[in-house]
Amino acid sequence: MKISVIIISYNVCAYLRQCLKSVSKSTGNAEYEVIVIDNNSIDTSVKMVQQEFPQVKIIGNTENTGFSKAVNQAVKIANGDFICLLNPDCVIKTDTLSVLSEYLTQNADVGVVGCKVLNSDGSLQLASRRTFPKLVVTLPRLFGLHRIFPKNRIFGKYNLTHIDDTVIQDTDAVSGSCMMFSRTTVDTVGQFDERFFLYFEDTDFCYRVKKGGYRVVYNPDTQIIHYKGESTKFARSVSEENFHQSAYLFFKKYSHEFPLWNVFRFFVWIAIGFRKVGSHLFTHKSSIISWFLDSSLVLMAFYGSMAFWYPHHFGIPVSISYVAEHWKLWTTYLIIWHAVAIWLSLYKKNNLSYGRPLVVSAISFIGVSTVTYFISVFAYSRVVLLFTFLISAFLQAMWRIMVHLFYRQQWIRVSHVPPFFTRNAIILGNPTAAANISKLLDQSPSLFYKVLGVICDQFVGKSDPKIKYLGPVRQLCAIAKQYQVNEIIILEESYSVSDIIEQIQALSGMNIVFKFVPDGHHYLIGKGVVDNIGGIPLVGIDFPLFDRLHLFAKRIFDTILSLLMILLTLPIHIYLWILMKAKKVKIWSPDHIGIQLLEFDVANPLLQKLPYLYSIFVGKISFVGSEVVDYSKPDPGIIIKPGITGLSQLKNGSVQDANNHFEQYYIQNQNLVFDLEILLKSILRI
Repeated sequence: MKISVIIISYNVCAYLRQCLKSVSKSTGNAEYEVIVIDNNSIDTSVKMVQQEFPQVKIIGNTENTGFSKAVNQAVKIANGDFICLLNPDCVIKTDTLSVLSEYLTQNADVGVVGCKVLNSDGSLQLASRRTFPKLVVTLPRLFGLHRIFPKNRIFGKYNLTHIDDTVIQDTDAVSGSCMMFSRTTVDTVGQFDERFFLYFEDTDFCYRVKKGGYRVVYNPDTQIIHYKGESTKFARSVSEENFHQSAYLFFKKYSHEFPLWNVFRFFVWIAIGFRKVGSHLFTHKSSIISWFLDSSLVLMAFYGSMAFWYPHHFGIPVSISYVAEHWKLWTTYLIIWHAVAIWLSLYKKNNLSYGRPLVVSAISFIGVSTVTYFISVFAYSRVVLLFTFLISAFLQAMWRIMVHLFYRQQWIRVSHVPPFFTRNAIILGNPTAAANISKLLDQSPSLFYKVLGVICDQFVGKSDPKIKYLGPVRQLCAIAKQYQVNEIIILEESYSVSDIIEQIQALSGMNIVFKFVPDGHHYLIGKGVVDNIGGIPLVGIDFPLFDRLHLFAKRIFDTILSLLMILLTLPIHIYLWILMKAKKVKIWSPDHIGIQLLEFDVANPLLQKLPYLYSIFVGKISFVGSEVVDYSKPDPGIIIKPGITGLSQLKNGSVQDANNHFEQYYIQNQNLVFDLEILLKSILRI
């Protein structure tokens, strides 16, 4: 018995490597071959397979032929009695191929068998088993009734959520991410329909298998992890369009089975239209929610400012209807605010940025002030405008910070974690390897992990001085709850995929994200992201920090903020100047000459460095920059102006070991918003 594992790959090099490794450990005693068809990826997938997996048959297409055509291309050269279609963004258990192939061998009437497919957080992927999308099945799902009543036989019929997912069962279709069938099945029902470029090709194949008299079976005795959507994330809009075209093609192909097709087609178009709208809303749900919340806070701030100032200063009572009469005023503010938000990309990947709303609000305040100054019809109290700006900016930043804090406490799940969200993490694996990964995470400026310790069985009762030992794997669930863990990093070299899947299933529902560190590679694999933790590339780097506009904005920011802080703390300055002595200190500068600074001779470090504000005001140092290093220490070779905070200070990095690493990242990404977020993170310690 020979198994042909067919993988269709498109721009998922890191995931493909992980997939192929899991396949090599999953074959058992069965003879097997692996065929990879690469659909013209622009990454290094083909080269990686050729170099690291020479035993794998790899065909690199010169164009993206689509999934079905690539499958047929592979089937033609496959030599196996059984064919297993496997997505490249999957990892399978050691028994997956043997369990599925043995089930087909023992059940000759089964044409297709699929396994239990898990999301990266351990939850069941609903596409594991499905009913054919007839109108009576699709409508409840379309209107979201399957989510409200998942256990109802009618409303939950499409994904069979009313049936236990732990028992073997006949179904209409299984997930195309991992499905196995025999060569005989293909010869009987035919190859994949190449009219389906992407999506519904697995449903169509299962439909023809059942029409051919075979059974389609869901077998949960083995499980895989599917990162779902990695190949399509490079072109989401194209992927969505492919889905809707394939859905219509499926219904049209089998229209002869629906006597009232002309009427039914109308409902299909309506269903697809709802699906398009729903998919768009779901894809951008976080941005939509953020936009709605920010708009509401602007209106609340406007109403609150008028309710406070108008009765107090003008003696005019304020009601909601009175505010509504001033619609030109708050509409102008909202339009300008949202125009600036779009300009600064607040609602793209930065909707949870807690520094960006402050910049948006500040620029909007200037814009609205200008409009109301020159256009009399929009003119209103400048105090109301100022209060609206201050209150809305504060509230918009605060709700984002609260989301961050709730995430840290495991009260909520954040699907796309911004780079400045600090994550409580634990590492599963060998303590020595875990200590090395922990060091890399600490030194990586783009990943804000707080590594709490290591969990392993190999060294129970012992500890590594470089990393805290938290306990054995059997206590993982209790440890995760105790330490409010957000992410678990699993070292591939220490655990098999089977063990990993068991742990993921055990912690399902705890708002924990799992990530792999592939053996011999310095990056993390998780849902929707491959994070490099081994350094930053120095090829093709832009340096916005050295752009005159960025330098000018940074200098203006430093000057204004330092002046405001000097004025606010002036009584403290005077008091300390009179009663305390000031001392001169010398620190390293980028020109290797050194900079003279003043410090108060007090024990409190915050008060001690209060005179730094004067140095920031005159441009000697900055609020955000390189680490401040005493001149008595060896020259660290800093390349940017020292700052009272910065990436290396946030990460508690050693300037001798990693400061240039942090500086290089800062130089690539520096802008006013980035500086604000570093400052906020330093102040709030989040």
